[in-house]
Amino acid sequence: MTWWDIGKILLTAVLTALGSALAFKYKFIPEFRTTKRAEFLEKQLSELYGPLKILIRKVRIVSENRVREYQAFHKYARPEVAKHDEQHAHLMAKHNDELRTIIIPAYEEMATLLSTKAHLAEPEVIEGFDPFYRFLKTWQDHLAKPIAERLPGPAARELGEEHKEPHDYFALIEQQFEQKLREYRGMFSPRS
Repeated sequence: MTWWDIGKILLTAVLTALGSALAFKYKFIPEFRTTKRAEFLEKQLSELYGPLKILIRKVRIVSENRVREYQAFHKYARPEVAKHDEQHAHLMAKHNDELRTIIIPAYEEMATLLSTKAHLAEPEVIEGFDPFYRFLKTWQDHLAKPIAERLPGPAARELGEEHKEPHDYFALIEQQFEQKLREYRGMFSPRS
């Protein structure tokens, strides 16, 4: 074996190692990052944003039905009809029951999800948690003892106005869900 033969073997080994290193850097590391990103997105969607979106929709549907029932009742109810007073009382009892058994538990579940899965949430979702939780706490307190029984009328109205349902926060969560879902699906769709 000559020096020339040894040089060819070494050159082949160096070029093979260089080719492998470049393939690893430009092919396998990006694929690894993409895989890790996909796994994280899947976790965000399945453990946080997906369940939050379903809870938001559940509350929205029940709330919209309550508003429609209330508006329909008041459109046709007449003060001079005694039966309408009784029907109004039943409607309010039904709405209070829905608030206690569906809406507030859904909000509580949302608060639990946001508390236990905060590591999966975007910073702006975490930042919006405080007003949402104040809103939830106001309603929990109200269900324990109505605000009007705990505070003078003007204070109760002020508190009610201050802690309105955080529609913008819910919209942000739904936007995050849609954005994450598009990104996740885009990772697996054929590129044009």
